[in-house]
Amino acid sequence: LVTLASRRAAGEAAKSTKGWINKVFFPNIPLRMLVPKEALESPKEFTQVAFKTQPSVSKIQLKLYLEALYGVEVTNVNTKNFVGKKRRYRTRDAYYREPDYKKAWVTLGEPVTLSGGPAGVKKKPATQAGAKEQEAGA
Repeated sequence: LVTLASRRAAGEAAKSTKGWINKVFFPNIPLRMLVPKEALESPKEFTQVAFKTQPSVSKIQLKLYLEALYGVEVTNVNTKNFVGKKRRYRTRDAYYREPDYKKAWVTLGEPVTLSGGPAGVKKKPATQAGAKEQEAGA
């Protein structure tokens, strides 16, 4: 999080509308959290969370973004770049490539409780007996 006023030398006041004013710039970072399988089964606390983002995002940008936007303390960020997979069209004899991405593992200062997957999605029962038990319980 960078403000224009913080770039000025210490002690100088920010000018009014004609000069420097306090503006906050948030980077446009597409960020998707990868929910662990353990969190889908039951709510648990995690100190390390994984994210998927663009390869151009740096560790420092990711840390500042999470701290400014979500107010969490980030202690460490580890990243790894991945090359997109090569896929084949079903109807044509042609190939395409999925986009490259970066996976980031973020260590948080305090544990965060993660529960469930996307809203409204229920876990499918493994057997027909499980389906009957879910219907009886609902």
